[in-house]
Amino acid sequence: MCMEDNVEIKKHMLYFLLAYITLLGLKIDIFYLEPEGNAIVQLLDAASGFSMNDIIMLTGMTFFYKFSFAYLKNSVLNFRNTACVAGPAFLFAVFMVSGRAFAYNAAVHPICAIVAIGGYFVIFFAGIAILYKWMEGFDICDENAQIIKQESFVGKYMRCLYKHTFITVFATIFILYIPYMAISYPAIHMGDTCNQLAQGYNFPEGTSGYLKLIDENVRLNGHHPILHTLYLHLCMVIGDKVFGSYNVGIFLASITQALCMISVISYALSIMVKAGVRIWLVFLTMLYFVLSPRIQNYMFLITKDVFTACALLVLGISIWQIQRGTGKKTPYLSYIISGICLGFFRNDGKYTVLVCAVFLLIAEREKWKKIAACTVVVMAFMMLLFQVIMPAFKITPSSRREALSLPFQQTARYIRDFGDEVTPAEKEAISRVLEYDVLAEKYVPDNGDFVKENYNEEASASDLKAYFKAWWGMLKKHPEVYIKAAMNNYYNYFYPGEELAQAYTYEQSAIFMTYVNDALNEIDMSIHYPEWSHRYQQVYETLREKLFALPLLSLLRCSAFYVWTLILWFFYLLKTKKLRAVLPALPMALSLAIALLASRNGDYFRYLYGIAFSLPVILLLGQARGYNTIDTYGKMEA
Repeated sequence: MCMEDNVEIKKHMLYFLLAYITLLGLKIDIFYLEPEGNAIVQLLDAASGFSMNDIIMLTGMTFFYKFSFAYLKNSVLNFRNTACVAGPAFLFAVFMVSGRAFAYNAAVHPICAIVAIGGYFVIFFAGIAILYKWMEGFDICDENAQIIKQESFVGKYMRCLYKHTFITVFATIFILYIPYMAISYPAIHMGDTCNQLAQGYNFPEGTSGYLKLIDENVRLNGHHPILHTLYLHLCMVIGDKVFGSYNVGIFLASITQALCMISVISYALSIMVKAGVRIWLVFLTMLYFVLSPRIQNYMFLITKDVFTACALLVLGISIWQIQRGTGKKTPYLSYIISGICLGFFRNDGKYTVLVCAVFLLIAEREKWKKIAACTVVVMAFMMLLFQVIMPAFKITPSSRREALSLPFQQTARYIRDFGDEVTPAEKEAISRVLEYDVLAEKYVPDNGDFVKENYNEEASASDLKAYFKAWWGMLKKHPEVYIKAAMNNYYNYFYPGEELAQAYTYEQSAIFMTYVNDALNEIDMSIHYPEWSHRYQQVYETLREKLFALPLLSLLRCSAFYVWTLILWFFYLLKTKKLRAVLPALPMALSLAIALLASRNGDYFRYLYGIAFSLPVILLLGQARGYNTIDTYGKMEA
């Protein structure tokens, strides 16, 4: 047997071994745990069992690793490249195991968990390495002439898409959405809709019921962005006074919102075409906005998150344009407008703008005067609204409890698990901020709303200081409780498990409409779906949800898919030294950070909506030629 044959045999043995490790990691029962018995026997039992699927999977993975090694044969394996692949692969593997443990609320066998993590790591490492190598070799700005010069219908459409991007995208999406708009008339409602409409008419509602109002006669408050609330109220007034129908009023709100969204998508895709992105990639991006079940679901949903997502995307694009240094004023103007809108339609949006501005000033020092001036303008509008207009009209700001959901959840879990160890001083400090006696029973691991609703709105700054002193003392005694509380509240953001992001259904919407009608009964409020639409709504919604529950298609309903795409993008930019390309994606990263401070788990999709809306455009722009020659220090080569 020659030397080459020996080498090939060893390689195939390695491929098989890696495939078997992966199979064990995917198959092993991490919950297999008995109080007594030999640990090795337990481990073998946890991974035992015959299945034809195992043979098929083992064969497929063996060939996968063979292909991987051949494809990555000439890859440079320095520390940075290896770390940028191994880092996300290891994190992904850990969250696959820990996320499952939290999803099933069960303890794991430590050895089984290590085996599972090892199996996941091996396949993720190979998969991420292949993905990165393919991305490095794929030019998204290749010549478009081959497609747009065709005389077929596809060629003519692509030519229109290339030459008249904005109007072509706008017309295409609007036409394709007409059936959805028709069956969704007048709009899809959610829980916040009732409160916002009631605030507009100065009627009692949930948020003004718990806030310490500046003026009891002013129900409008900052729990929801006041400009969005006033926008909804204006539409309702126009519908009532001009058309004599509240249905028309709420439809005006939903249709103008949809038109805004379609306009932003059209603008974003026109920027992609100008950046030289292949026209078929632009077309696929448009299809994403048309077909994605959650993008579509929110198109006619009455929520501030739609405007926030639009502002987030435009902000990322404007940062990308500023970095390219076109010399035009448009990027700075769009930066100002998107920054103002983000702050106006999201109470924490101003922090996103500030952090982006700081990093942009550092990265683009030669443009610091323009960037600083734009940021000052944005923050001036923020101060005008929050520090001048709201106090002048006695509009109560939002509660501090909205930013304290995580520590409140940790406190509640601590009391539930170790309530007998809470000292009298700690109990007193907690009681001044939260209703101590109900925290343990109100604690729900994946939803902090039930705990934070017990917040004392009259708590002073000194009360909060004492609370956090107690919080810190309890953390030092049982840090594992705090870690578990945080993971339980957020694991769905990182764990692509069986629980998919839920839709706002027509059935739920109809119930929320009754809440609106009951709350505003004094003015004869009547919002409802037409009788003819009920059957079509049920058929359409069922087909959409079942279709996007199929393998692979269900990724678009998985919150973790968007989070890990963003994480992998950051590691890829670090690996390829395209550090400046991080900045356009920074608004999405900050949006994720804010979501992790909120009270709901990842199945509550609206906190990730801005990320899902922005990802494809920002990632493709980041690969455009403008960034292909950026070196380690962010200098643009000629």
